[in-house]
Amino acid sequence: MSNNRKTRRRNIELHCKPKKSYPNQMAAMNAGVRTGLNWYRCPYCRQWHLTKRNT
Repeated sequence: MSNNRKTRRRNIELHCKPKKSYPNQMAAMNAGVRTGLNWYRCPYCRQWHLTKRNT
């Protein structure tokens, strides 16, 4: 396994596993509107997560 792949897998484990992931922007937007949170595209897993931060 390449170093790049190991790094990506480790980043996903650290940053993405504890978060709910949404497969597309529309699903994340709907969840964000319901909860009052912002949504963003994750650079590690390439799915969508919610955040309290302004994006």
